[in-house]
Amino acid sequence: MRTRSIILLGIISVFSICIAGCRGRSTSIRAPDAEVRDLAWDGEFLWSAHSDSRKIFKIDTRGRPVKFIECPIVGPRGLAYDGENIWVSTIGGTKILKMSTDGEVLSILQGPGNHPSGLAWSGEHLYYVETHGDIRKLNPETGEILKTIAAPGQRHEGLAFDGQDLLLVDSVLDKVFRISPETGQIREEIDLGRRNPVGITYDGSRFWISYPTENLIDPME
Repeated sequence: MRTRSIILLGIISVFSICIAGCRGRSTSIRAPDAEVRDLAWDGEFLWSAHSDSRKIFKIDTRGRPVKFIECPIVGPRGLAYDGENIWVSTIGGTKILKMSTDGEVLSILQGPGNHPSGLAWSGEHLYYVETHGDIRKLNPETGEILKTIAAPGQRHEGLAFDGQDLLLVDSVLDKVFRISPETGQIREEIDLGRRNPVGITYDGSRFWISYPTENLIDPME
């Protein structure tokens, strides 16, 4: 009887671990294309940039594609939504494109650096980060640098704004840094527990992180 109890407890323990692990994985969604980079949130849907295909997908929170638009310049990396249009930073010519959600290019800014990564929209200004450089606050009309913020970490990727702070992904440290846009102070360091995070966006209640190695997008409370 004792042996049966031990075996039963062992089975229950393994089953519980499996369920816990599966539950964590079940929230992940498959990216709609390879090489997923930065993410954006438009109030209802996610948008994901894909550097190889130059496609920017609009997807629901279950990962189902609604539509896609094509970036006319090589290597879309950073992504932001300003309430009406999509902003895209690109490797090709280090440009920043303002595009309609139907794919029309509305304006083009010259990026302030050579290795663009994430973009974020604060409600009034555009924030831009270099892979191995600083965060820059930009005038969205002219591209003028209004402020420079020292970026922590080793390899900067996605950038987002949660209504108060900037959120910067580091793909080497597997972390998200929460940074004050006013002072540059690091308010929090979040260990993600998964390798090679790249994109990030905030939907008003949780973050979404992209992982190109596994081609997944994860929500994070």
